[in-house]
Amino acid sequence: MKTQHLKPVLLALTVAGVAIPYAAFLPFVVEHGFDVPLLVAQAAANRISAFAWLDVVVSAVVLLVAAYSGRFIQRRQALIVTVLTLGAGVSAGLPLFLYFALQSGVFRKD
Repeated sequence: MKTQHLKPVLLALTVAGVAIPYAAFLPFVVEHGFDVPLLVAQAAANRISAFAWLDVVVSAVVLLVAAYSGRFIQRRQALIVTVLTLGAGVSAGLPLFLYFALQSGVFRKD
C-alpha cells in the first residue's frame, strides 16, 4: 500500500482504537462508577484475563520505548502517543505512532 493511502487508514485505526475499547469500558463506568478495585479484580479474574492484560502492558512499554528512542518520531509526538496509549490503549497509540513515523519519513515513501 502506498504511503499516501496508508496515512488515512492509520488515522481511522487510531479513532477505532479509541472508540472500540471505550465502547466496552464506558458501560462498566456507568454501572459501577470508577471502582478501581472492582476493575482490577475483573481484569485479573482468571489466567487468560491476566495473560491478555500482561500482553497489553508489555506492548505499551515497547511502544513507548520506541516512541522515546528518538529514531522514529519527535518528542512532542511521543508525548501525544503516550497520552493516547495511557488513556485509550495500545490499539490507539500504535497506529498514531506509525502515522507520525510515516510523516517523519522513517519508512520509505512510494
